[in-house]
Amino acid sequence: MADLGRIGETWLEPGRLFDPEDPADAPPADALDVQFRAPLSFSAFVDDLFRTGRGTDAAACLRVYDDAIARTVQQVQRLGGFVLDEHGAPVPARLDLTAHGETTMNGDPDRVRVHHHLYVGRIGVSVRDGRRLPVDVHRLRRGIRAVLPLYDQVLQGRTEDRFGCRWGPPPGGYDFEILDPPMHERITGQEYEVCRSPWGPRTTWEQPSPELLDALDQEAALIARHTATTTDPPQ
Repeated sequence: MADLGRIGETWLEPGRLFDPEDPADAPPADALDVQFRAPLSFSAFVDDLFRTGRGTDAAACLRVYDDAIARTVQQVQRLGGFVLDEHGAPVPARLDLTAHGETTMNGDPDRVRVHHHLYVGRIGVSVRDGRRLPVDVHRLRRGIRAVLPLYDQVLQGRTEDRFGCRWGPPPGGYDFEILDPPMHERITGQEYEVCRSPWGPRTTWEQPSPELLDALDQEAALIARHTATTTDPPQ
């Protein structure tokens, strides 16, 4: 069994991969671009705030989202902060991470699409001996999957507290969206998109992933069929 180290060894501040505010800086060519995309109803809510002249509230909503991402980045370090030594064994490590948020996608200024690019360096620093070693991408991917529910919970909880939004699965849906105000009605037929990295193509991990969305879609369809079968009146 692999020795994953003592509890708390990965509980540290990650390193900074690059400075997104510096025009001369950029993520390395091999960096991972992990895209955390806000629920579509959240983007619709922010869009409504801007369009109705509530810019201050819209800005506060985006700060709520930034807080969710900051918590997520911290947990990615804690749960996915491992490198592989020369024997292929996982070693606790400090990751190099940089989050860059955007409110629009692929150069379209007319549609609000709140999302973050979390760039992850392929090399981390072992907390055991300071060596720079390849990131354990398997454990990183597992850590990101584990972090996604926290990201959703923080976003939902803060918008409920700050704006009185009510979240839940929309009729016939599976993922939580804003039901009150009825933002879920505004996103019918819309799908998640992949955003082109502002610094050129990188290997992209979508959050939520297409595989997760497909699995949830199949589960929702199964539940709907079961509900229809059990509620049909006897012939």
